[in-house]
Amino acid sequence: MRTLLDIGLPLGLFGIMFWLGLELRLGDFRRVLARPRALVLGLCLQGLALPALGLALILSWPVPLPAELGLGVMLLAASPGGVTSNLFTRLAGGDTALSITLTATMTLAAFVTVPTILALAQAVLGLEIAGDLSFPVLSLTLFALVVVPVALGVLARVRLAHLVARHGRRVLRMAALLLGGLLALSLVDARAELEGALRDAGLLALALNLSAMALALIAARMARLEPPQARALSLECGLQSTPTALTLAVLLGLPAMALTPAAFYGIWMLLSASAFAALNARRRALHP
Repeated sequence: MRTLLDIGLPLGLFGIMFWLGLELRLGDFRRVLARPRALVLGLCLQGLALPALGLALILSWPVPLPAELGLGVMLLAASPGGVTSNLFTRLAGGDTALSITLTATMTLAAFVTVPTILALAQAVLGLEIAGDLSFPVLSLTLFALVVVPVALGVLARVRLAHLVARHGRRVLRMAALLLGGLLALSLVDARAELEGALRDAGLLALALNLSAMALALIAARMARLEPPQARALSLECGLQSTPTALTLAVLLGLPAMALTPAAFYGIWMLLSASAFAALNARRRALHP
């Protein structure tokens, strides 16, 4: 099963990142940069507040957590927002251009931000983990799995627009189905190793998801952003790229327990985002 994860997760992540490149529009960046306050707040929330929130959850958890579980939470908190946030932002009536711009910016910066955040987390938590978490290894891994496919997607859109229009969504569907199946397999793979920590992994993932969405909404309100921007920030912070966290954990040879927060998170975020989108759609229908 581990071999299947070793092969399938990188392929699925590559497909998702390639799709992100296909979806990028210069017009989205121009619209957001014309009013940059929401973008700056979103970058601060994802790059600073979210990792701090992950650390706070680990340090304040009522029972001592295995080091691998803590690292899994920090992998999630350090990961950029996923392309799923763009879809749910559209469904919730949020600022889709802002969502896509944040996803792209944090994704392209991930080969620097993720190793930095994980290094700080290891120092603060005193984590001793089997596996290579050095800055160069993490940076090169993320560059190959995230930056390269996004760049290829942008190039494909420019050079092969007719094929992109015809087959682009198939790439996303195939990658999403592959990752969904592998997400379930990762939980099965770690079940025996987790034993009593299974409940803590699920609750930590849920706490991170809900608190991140709430934090972004509160910050957006304090910054007096418009409701569509606030919805975009909430979903962007609450829907992290679980494929990135899972793939890193597998490729770096981390214990199976480090995969479980991301696997649980993938389930919780779909439920919370669906409820959030439905609630906002109903609210817009009642108060157009």
